[in-house]
Amino acid sequence: MSLPTVFEIDHPDLLEVKNARLADALAQPLGRRVTLGADLTGQWADELVRSGFQAQTPTVFLAEGLLGYLEEPEVHRLLEALDLLAPSGSFLLTDVSGQAALNDPSFTFWLQRMATNGIIGGRFGTDDPAALLAMHGWDAVVSEYGDPDANFGRWPWPPVGRNGQSAARSYLIVGKR
Repeated sequence: MSLPTVFEIDHPDLLEVKNARLADALAQPLGRRVTLGADLTGQWADELVRSGFQAQTPTVFLAEGLLGYLEEPEVHRLLEALDLLAPSGSFLLTDVSGQAALNDPSFTFWLQRMATNGIIGGRFGTDDPAALLAMHGWDAVVSEYGDPDANFGRWPWPPVGRNGQSAARSYLIVGKR
């Protein structure tokens, strides 16, 4: 069975750390792994294509734990780049915090702890991730932690629920072209 090629895009220094940890663990990819050191807030799509990515092939894009570190214009630029790379049949798997979560005191505590380590998060959130993806041509299925399709036996609490926008929530999103 032929496994797909995985293109991994991250900051060059983070790729070095990941590569070192994989080497220390003697981990070997089962398929082809192509790394691209790039800043996703900049121009990276052309370099991805030059590294062998085929934009006409349906693809699964994974942007887990990313959107909250970007400013809103950067989120839209990222999605615009994916617009050019993702043909029909492609999927986008991502997550995002709701706006209320960004203002929640317990989340503020963690953002401050991260900031002391030079990590700036909590920049972007939305309580309508389906509309965000629809603006960029994706049909989205949105779940929350604890929903039956987003639990996997590891989330002990019930979902927050969609009524009432004041509750802090996070969303798991599957977008399809």
